[in-house]
Amino acid sequence: MTLSTLPGSQTVDQGNPGTSQWPVTLDSAEYEYTPGPLGAKVTAAGDNLVYTATAGKQFRVHWTYAINNPASSTYPFITIKILNSSGALVKTPFMVYAISKRQLFTGPVGGMIVVNLDIAGSVACSFIIEEF
Repeated sequence: MTLSTLPGSQTVDQGNPGTSQWPVTLDSAEYEYTPGPLGAKVTAAGDNLVYTATAGKQFRVHWTYAINNPASSTYPFITIKILNSSGALVKTPFMVYAISKRQLFTGPVGGMIVVNLDIAGSVACSFIIEEF
């Protein structure tokens, strides 16, 4: 296997002797985004607003992390919601007890990220966000 580092990506030529090789291009995940990482501790049941895009801007979430406190006696069900600027639901990318996932999704202009807990608990949340 050979590895070549290119600006913003990595190309891997992978194959076995005697077989065809194929290049795979991957995002290096080494970009710095604005506003960048956002962290929050969510404890209340119901909708908890954790992020609002700057006026006139959309956002992309590159990484989502929401984990219940393992020392807690209760484990709320976590729903991550994307709302538009009026507060209407646009999408629900995750409904979980815990998540740590690199998956790109886009929010609307002036959109918001809400973390909903079905019961009160202690959930650490982190998002890597890019506004554009």
